[in-house]
Amino acid sequence: MTATFTSTAGAGFNPEDDNSALLPTAEAQAESLAQQVEGKSYDPMLNAELDDIRVLIAEKGIKGETRIREAANKKSFPLALQFEQIDQDKAFTLSLGELAASRSNEKGQQFINPDDVKRVLYGVAGLAKDNKLSNEIQVCYSKDLAGDVDPRFVITSGRHRLTAIIMILQALGIKWEKQRITVSTKIVNSDEEFAQLIRLANVSRHMSGAEVRNFKLDNKGVATSTAEAFYRTVRLSRRPECAAAFAAACNFEAEDKPLEFRNRLRQHAAGGYSKLINGTAEQRAAANDLIRGENREADLRALAAATVADLVSTIDAAKLAFPDLYDHIRVPRQMAVYLAGKLGVTAPTFN
Repeated sequence: MTATFTSTAGAGFNPEDDNSALLPTAEAQAESLAQQVEGKSYDPMLNAELDDIRVLIAEKGIKGETRIREAANKKSFPLALQFEQIDQDKAFTLSLGELAASRSNEKGQQFINPDDVKRVLYGVAGLAKDNKLSNEIQVCYSKDLAGDVDPRFVITSGRHRLTAIIMILQALGIKWEKQRITVSTKIVNSDEEFAQLIRLANVSRHMSGAEVRNFKLDNKGVATSTAEAFYRTVRLSRRPECAAAFAAACNFEAEDKPLEFRNRLRQHAAGGYSKLINGTAEQRAAANDLIRGENREADLRALAAATVADLVSTIDAAKLAFPDLYDHIRVPRQMAVYLAGKLGVTAPTFN
């Protein structure tokens, strides 16, 4: 079986990509969505959500600029940003253009979080502060049944590092596409091995709720790259993935909304739906059939759109119904009540 690279949003965390002490809570953390060129490239110029980072680079500048400029277009370029390896001349390299274009090989959404890019640039070991990467970007290839390696690859660790490197070169006016950097490589023989690689890449941190949900969907073959791909495959969800599937459906209906709105939408939609999918037999049946039943796409789209439209009023209703609870507890409860009404089943009750 050829691996199909159903990837997860949090694939390949590295301490250079993040600083867990600065992260929001697991409930609140979610990564950027939608306005990222439909998943076709990691070119930062195509991602409007990185505009603030471009302004920050212009204001703070880039230390080590001379070294980077002198190394550009030379075989030694990797050493301007990376530490030297033993037998560096034999190290495997890829161009930044190849790495950016690899996004089109992904079957599931991998998001670029502007906060993580900022940390790579200006964090404790920030690249723009004249530091080097201590870990290479990791890419993954797959083998087919004949044992041949598919030349297409995906990034399993380091997409925020890649974004930061390209943004530095763009800010310096250096043509970045053909600059080569050293990468580490893995080869997998199946989707199961690829999923294992992703899990291993994430063991050093807690995945956000959004990342966990997408990982579950991707693992079951539910594509999250586009709405069309999602609705073609959503019935592959099992009951445990139904809440994640509903959150994904809501997200597709909210692509024009601000990032913070989408973050809260995914969190509360998944939380509310989970209470139904794990509720009474009546609630479970209705929630399960909407996701996994035949010819339910229109119904799922309609409920997702309504949930997006009514999110603010649902949050307000939660404050009245559960005034002594925090939002991450009370809003999913109220969302479950709201969804039950839309599905025509008895609403859950909470002590």
